[in-house]
Amino acid sequence: MANLLAPVVLFTYNRPIHTKQALDALCKNDLAKESILIIYQDGLKKGSSKQDEMEWQEVNQLFKTISGFKQIILRISKQNQGCDPSMINGITEVINEYEKIIVLEDDLIVSPLFLTYLNFCLKKFKNTNVGCINAFNYKIKDLPNFFFIKGANPMGWATWKEKWKLYCHNTSNLINELNSREDKIDFDFGSGLDLLHSHNENILNGGRDVIWSGSLFVHDQLCLWPSHSFVNHIGFDGTGTHSKVQSKNLKMNNAQFEIENLANTIDIKIIDRLDLKVNREALKKLRHFYFNLWNKPFTTKERIYNKYYLFKHFIKSMIKVWL
Repeated sequence: MANLLAPVVLFTYNRPIHTKQALDALCKNDLAKESILIIYQDGLKKGSSKQDEMEWQEVNQLFKTISGFKQIILRISKQNQGCDPSMINGITEVINEYEKIIVLEDDLIVSPLFLTYLNFCLKKFKNTNVGCINAFNYKIKDLPNFFFIKGANPMGWATWKEKWKLYCHNTSNLINELNSREDKIDFDFGSGLDLLHSHNENILNGGRDVIWSGSLFVHDQLCLWPSHSFVNHIGFDGTGTHSKVQSKNLKMNNAQFEIENLANTIDIKIIDRLDLKVNREALKKLRHFYFNLWNKPFTTKERIYNKYYLFKHFIKSMIKVWL
């Protein structure tokens, strides 16, 4: 089985505390000793502070202490590529070599069954209309144990070479394709299309995650989700490239499964029996949750109430101005 395991790719930069926690959790996986671990560290930005340089070096030195894997490959960039280019280039490089991949970032703490789950599903759903295996989810009530929708999640995932080829590097084309689809509303999780537009207009610093999800969506590729997360994201602390809004970070942290409560069992029979189609009820619940997370109305009732609330607030503010 060892030769069939997907390589695990960890992307890092200059967060030594996060990186150590991520590595400590990963090496506790049953399949770690049979897995190849490939670590990418992006190069330092020009004009980095002394603190940034010191933390980058701390991460780099941390690699010398790693053990517990079949093989460890370090790929340290001499130049700073940026978060998204570094990951896109790294994923492409690895997946062209190994045909499949498990992707992690330095702020993801995984369950001891993380590798078991992803490797099983990579084998189970190869050569199907499944495009991505997700390992993360928030605490959302009444979801099935595992389900398919057409939407990827960036916090711990796996895919195959032929699926990664679907990644659309032309955001304008992707937006046009999404807008032409009758089911485009299913892609909108409160911010999906907005993020794509922002990325296309160079407003958003990054966009790889939503582009990957959109690319799979327009090719009608299913993504497997667990209801009980195999991953805890510790990057909602303001240190990440895309986690600067503290109020949203607090909301996301409160909605997560705690590290000690991550998934510790896998019911293989449930995964085996899954129909390869979108679970509409799960999709609705998931979209509703994300709309609440982004403070956007989801149902017709919520939209009406939201407009009423905004109108009432506008009238009150105008009265204060008049007085």
